[in-house]
Amino acid sequence: MVDRKRRLDCANGIRKADIVLKHGKVLNVFTEEILEADVAICGDTIVGVGSYEGEREIDCTGKYLVPGFLDAHMHIESSMVSPGELSKVLVQAGTTTIVADPHEIVNVCGVNGLFSEMCGQGAGTYFLHDSVLCSGNRCGDKRMRGVSGVRYDEVCG
Repeated sequence: MVDRKRRLDCANGIRKADIVLKHGKVLNVFTEEILEADVAICGDTIVGVGSYEGEREIDCTGKYLVPGFLDAHMHIESSMVSPGELSKVLVQAGTTTIVADPHEIVNVCGVNGLFSEMCGQGAGTYFLHDSVLCSGNRCGDKRMRGVSGVRYDEVCG
């Protein structure tokens, strides 16, 4: 892990960044502008966008540099593949985060469906389900009460 002082020194140009993506077209999602700039990386952290020097420099002339996209509402089970397989496809298209709504699988399988969706996904997969609201004939299922407070390690071991 890179310490805070080193990251700040790289961000301020006092020290060379580990990697600099040079001359890219950077999408600023706040201003909706595309900026010609360098992106400085120190360790595993982007520390700056501007003009930088790096220990390793990668020419990105003519290439777009964009942040990871977020899909704010998705039903994983509608993709008809496991969450792990779905993530392989999504990341290739630039989506790094999804907020999954599991009500379809929960309607069919109850709380066990939610847990089977979550288990066995491997490192780097984090599940944040916005709600576990039932719809249809599963609403009376007593097992559905209090599901939102269940911890991953309690379910998947």
